[in-house]
Amino acid sequence: MFEEYRKEMKIIFNNLGALDSELVLTTIHSYLSQALAQWRTASFQDVEVAICMLYQLAEALPVRVTWWRLVCHSILLFRYSQFRTM
Repeated sequence: MFEEYRKEMKIIFNNLGALDSELVLTTIHSYLSQALAQWRTASFQDVEVAICMLYQLAEALPVRVTWWRLVCHSILLFRYSQFRTM
């Protein structure tokens, strides 16, 4: 049942990416920024969803969309949050 739900959500996510890639990109960027900035205090589920969305983003958006910008920004944000807590 859960696997079917995930499959349906992936289809919806891919369709949204095809319809409005900028909306999907900005939404995922916002969610990732929040989840990765607070990864030490965030729940496991929130971090897992953020990483899963990042993975699905690569499949959902066309290559022409600079999703690498999102990936690089998220990695830098993650490393900054680690450095800041030291």
